[in-house]
Amino acid sequence: MRREIILATVMITAITAVSAFIAKGQANASDLINDLYIHQFDLTVTGKKASHVNTILLGVKDFLRKFGTPVKVSVEYSEMDEDSMTHYTYKGMEAWYMKDELQAMSITSPGYCFQLMNGGSIKVGNNIGSVAKMFPRSWANKQFAGQVFVSLIGKTGLVDMNFLFEYDVKTNLITGIFVQQ
Repeated sequence: MRREIILATVMITAITAVSAFIAKGQANASDLINDLYIHQFDLTVTGKKASHVNTILLGVKDFLRKFGTPVKVSVEYSEMDEDSMTHYTYKGMEAWYMKDELQAMSITSPGYCFQLMNGGSIKVGNNIGSVAKMFPRSWANKQFAGQVFVSLIGKTGLVDMNFLFEYDVKTNLITGIFVQQ
């Protein structure tokens, strides 16, 4: 009986320690990368003003109204979601929608940009130093060379999307801006 009590105490202590470690790790993860509120930026055609409704919140109809007719439209199957996605291809930008919700967006041309509501912008071809200055924690704690992650926050907290800025490690020039789930 005494042995069972000791074993139960050890198990409870171990579970508590592991739970505390996991909780601490989750809390610290958000301290490692910068957060960006959805209302602080937009993705748009370079040279156009940012809209009041962020592109990542637009349904397909409004997205097409904003960016025009794509070069190509295809339907792809997402094994992870077990559903079909519509893939819109533009020259230098791609977007994937499922059930009228943006799933991912890829910008690989300076014809489109990440634009802050305060007027600043970042586009493909810019030096990564602008991202490092704007998102210092994400820059300092990047996990992979050539990639900087930024968390997105909506009105109710973290959303299931993030930003990824990719850059060439030799030239330090941005090669892609991605929004992904």
